[in-house]
Amino acid sequence: LKHFTRSVYEGIAYLNRRHLDLIRETGVDVQNLIMVGGGAKSPIWPRIVAGVCAVPVFVPVLREAACAGASALAGAGCGLFRSIEEGSGVLSAKRKEVCPEPGSVEIYEKAYVKYMDTLGMV
Repeated sequence: LKHFTRSVYEGIAYLNRRHLDLIRETGVDVQNLIMVGGGAKSPIWPRIVAGVCAVPVFVPVLREAACAGASALAGAGCGLFRSIEEGSGVLSAKRKEVCPEPGSVEIYEKAYVKYMDTLGMV
């Protein structure tokens, strides 16, 4: 069961990597990711995403980060905050940084190429 669960995590991480590559093709320089929600509570999934995407992943300590993000958007929209960044300060105040593990980036890069080839996207 552990191997099956990890393969699901890795498959989703590869899809996220594909989306990240598409974002980068538009000229956006993505240097890190923020992971929220149930998956962020896993001790393994943020490490997998960091390795597959080759960037640090930040996990907010705040348990209800999605609700806090929605509050920041609403607060900025109604003028409570001057900007979304000001309202989202609670998300960045306390967070854990998960960096790609040594060697994992190279391993995941090879597997990602196979993933893309399987999908006919190479």
